[in-house]
Parts: sequence; C-alpha cells; structure tokens
Amino acid sequence: MFCKHCGSEVNSNAIVCMKCGCDPKTGSSFCPNCGANTNEHQIACIKCGCPLNAAAGERSGQKRKSNKPAKSKVAAGVLAILLGIFGVHQFYLGNVVSGILRIVITVVGTFLCAIGFAVTGIFGLIEGIMYLTMSDEDFDEKYVQHKRGWF
Repeated sequence: MFCKHCGSEVNSNAIVCMKCGCDPKTGSSFCPNCGANTNEHQIACIKCGCPLNAAAGERSGQKRKSNKPAKSKVAAGVLAILLGIFGVHQFYLGNVVSGILRIVITVVGTFLCAIGFAVTGIFGLIEGIMYLTMSDEDFDEKYVQHKRGWF
C-alpha cells in the first residue's frame, strides 16, 4: 500500500505514514495501490486502474464491502439458546478454543458435581439473548471481527 499524501510505501495496517505523518488512507495525491501521482478529479489510477475513492469504486462496477455481517446473529443466538451447553455457537462464530472449553466444562462439571449442563446451559441462554438483542454492527464487531469468546 502507498500513502495517498506522499506516495511512500506503507504497511497496509499502518494508521500513520512514517514519512509524512498523515493517515495513509486519506488524501488524493497518490494511488494507494501503486503510488502513482493522481489528481483530485481522477476516479481511477491511470497506471494500475485502481479506483481512487468509494464513488469511483461504485462507478467502475467493483463490489463494495457489504454492511451485512459475515455471520448471522440470529443463527448464533438460536444455536446458543438450543445447543449452548455444547458450545456449538462458539464453533459457528469461529471460536474453536471457546467451543472446546465449553464442552470440557459441560462434561467435567457433569461428572464431578452434576451441574455442568445447568451452568453451561445458563451461559448459552444468556449469550443467545445477548446476540439476539444487540445491533448487527455491535454483533459483527464484537463476535465476528474480534472473536470475543465469552459474553
């Protein structure tokens, strides 16, 4: 990736260009894909064809990132309520370690003190209700992007 202010190469995860100190993703002087000089009226880079702003990306036919979360909060909520004792919702959300931990707590808790199903079932019920009542954006940020495992 190249800084849109000065054209120097920056890491794609950088929030600041180390050469000019600006946000490398804002500005319009250079192409973020190849670093070529651009002007503010261009909708695409003449060197590599990359769209230079969101409006250009829409006009050029490129797909925009969808606002819909990658995982359904309804599916996660129903799985948590119905099968939360086995951590199925954790596996659905990509939290394999949390899912395995949920199974271990259920099995060991049931054999040791016969309340494993109750404890993990209550956790699953609470998580399911939380998933279903939060906004799509909050669910996507907390549980899909950041893979938050518990509550």
